[in-house]
Amino acid sequence: MFWTGDDCDEQLSSWRTRVRWDKDWGSVSSPPTNGSSGRDVRDRVLAPLGIAIEEAWLTDCVNTFFVKSGPASQVSAIQKKYWTASTSTGRASHAVMTES
Repeated sequence: MFWTGDDCDEQLSSWRTRVRWDKDWGSVSSPPTNGSSGRDVRDRVLAPLGIAIEEAWLTDCVNTFFVKSGPASQVSAIQKKYWTASTSTGRASHAVMTES
């Protein structure tokens, strides 16, 4: 889903509250590029057509999100950080689909 990242801080704060994030687990922050694809769609596609992003329906073309595997990849980061954190806090881990 494309989004502009405009409410990222509020979304992240809400998530921290919902999962009862403990500061002892470390920090969580949004990547600096969060929302860049939504801003591109808004600024480069919709705006020239005179369409506000609030007036458009946006979706991805596939129904599955794949992450890259291998050294220094998303899967590697998930295994090192997320799975370790979920195991140490007694929370369930989730499966990750990767491209083959």
